[in-house]
Amino acid sequence: MNLQEFLEKVGGKESDIKMFEFSEENILAAVQQNGDALQYVAESRQTEGIVLAAVQQDGYALQYVTESRQTEGIILAAVQQNGDALQYVTESRQTEGIVLAAVQQDGYALRYVNKKVFSVETTQK
Repeated sequence: MNLQEFLEKVGGKESDIKMFEFSEENILAAVQQNGDALQYVAESRQTEGIVLAAVQQDGYALQYVTESRQTEGIILAAVQQNGDALQYVTESRQTEGIVLAAVQQDGYALRYVNKKVFSVETTQK
């Protein structure tokens, strides 16, 4: 979603953004309504609370979170909301708990599992 599409969705205009000073409360309200709004939040304004609210609303918002801010709690919240968010988790951060939560939420998340770390054993009957 680009800026124009976002503004249309929330009923705003680009001039509104330029004139409006966003407080942490405003940012939090925006990402709680639409986690995808995190893409418009400067990295320096992405507090743990804002990031957590965004991924809880939309797990795909994890793609806008820098690796340094991707704590286990943030990642877990994202994959619990949408297992496909596992695609935005670096291989080094894919713990057993995170992978399990993602796959429980959406079995197709298996396609994003780091195969170097996890192996899926299958048996034929």
